[in-house]
Amino acid sequence: MQISVFKAHCPFELGDRVMANGIDCVITDILCTHSIKTGNVEFLFELNESGHYMKFISSEGAAQHATE
Repeated sequence: MQISVFKAHCPFELGDRVMANGIDCVITDILCTHSIKTGNVEFLFELNESGHYMKFISSEGAAQHATE
């Protein structure tokens, strides 16, 4: 088993309001994934307790479905 340590900073917190596809939403969960192979760290966000996680693709708050 490999051990991996990473340090990442998420620009959002639970309860933050964001615009996603033109709709005002509240961040209700944040998921962080880290790839050992590439070293990439990615944040996915659940909005309005939807059960679906979104990946923000721009700083303006545009989002797309990441998992269903």
